[in-house]
Amino acid sequence: MPPPPAPPSRRQRTTSPPPPVAERIRGALLGLWLGDVLGFAMQGRNFPNVPEFPALFSKPPESAPARPPSRAHSLSLGFASCAAHCFLNGRQFHLGNLLNAYRRHAAFLQNAGKLAASSPPEETPPGKEPSIEPALAWTLEHFPRFHSPHAFLECHVRNPAPSPILDGVLLRALPAACFFYAQPSERMQAVTEEALATQTGPLGALASVAWAAAVSQCILSPDTYASNAKLLEVMQRDVADVAPTLIPMGINPASIQQALSLLKEDMECAQKTTPNLYGPTLNLRQHGGQLRLSFRLALWELLHAPEAEAASAAARLVEDVIRRGGSPASQGALVASLCGARWGKACLPNPGLEPFAPLPPQAWQPSSPGDASFLKTLAETMASKLS
Repeated sequence: MPPPPAPPSRRQRTTSPPPPVAERIRGALLGLWLGDVLGFAMQGRNFPNVPEFPALFSKPPESAPARPPSRAHSLSLGFASCAAHCFLNGRQFHLGNLLNAYRRHAAFLQNAGKLAASSPPEETPPGKEPSIEPALAWTLEHFPRFHSPHAFLECHVRNPAPSPILDGVLLRALPAACFFYAQPSERMQAVTEEALATQTGPLGALASVAWAAAVSQCILSPDTYASNAKLLEVMQRDVADVAPTLIPMGINPASIQQALSLLKEDMECAQKTTPNLYGPTLNLRQHGGQLRLSFRLALWELLHAPEAEAASAAARLVEDVIRRGGSPASQGALVASLCGARWGKACLPNPGLEPFAPLPPQAWQPSSPGDASFLKTLAETMASKLS
């Protein structure tokens, strides 16, 4: 007699069909907003009761329903929304249009008193409004002096000014990842150019390319959800494809190799039981906002997702990542957007917020290109083409 067939793996036992691509796009862009809002409400708090890795935070039972958080979001999400605004208006990526949208959004924030003079987050005086990350502020100041966006990019790449590499650039890659989810060359070009215009050195560009690759793979996966192995494979492939293209742009090959080495370390640590985020270089208690910290932690959360019901898994991951310190808004946005892209919009936690309260078409006039409602509009526009 032939041997009995092997029992199906845990992943094979699921009978639910894969979420439609449109629902994954909605999930990615809505998750970007939702995770940022939930994380921003936690900014600056201490969480001594978060369990040690690899255990995830579990909410204690509450006698009364929790109040929904404010709809206030981080500055990084506003600039990510500028990309959605540009894709809606131009249906393509154009660096000049994107940087001009960033400038208009920054001017709106300054006029509204919501933006302080640019300074690193750790130097912002207590009680003051937040500031733009330094590399982005430098870009907005110097870009108007050039006759073309690519002339600016070439000068910026060849003569970089030192500044901290912060995690906001990862959020700004998400709209491009969703817009070009099925066009890898266009996606890599858009993400690379945006990152190099607002960050110094290749690390921001390569990390953004890797993150955008993960989102697009989740959206495109023919399975119920993309496997961890496939996500890592696609991230590594896109990074390897982009790295050689940075040399003709004037980036030092040694710095490219260093960035590749750091990202390799981050992806390897994200696969381990603990992501090693309490060391001297990357420390959740001391280095909030650093790109590598948020990248490694958010990827660790996804790779260690419970294999149970997707909806409960996503909610637990978001709750855990925003309570570990660091940069809760960015970390929440990255995890929620990737969960939404992987499992669809239905998996996202419901905090009792009405996302982007709808207005009549004639009254819908966002205050600036960074209005978060552009994320929902981009999702619905792309979804309508797929239905």
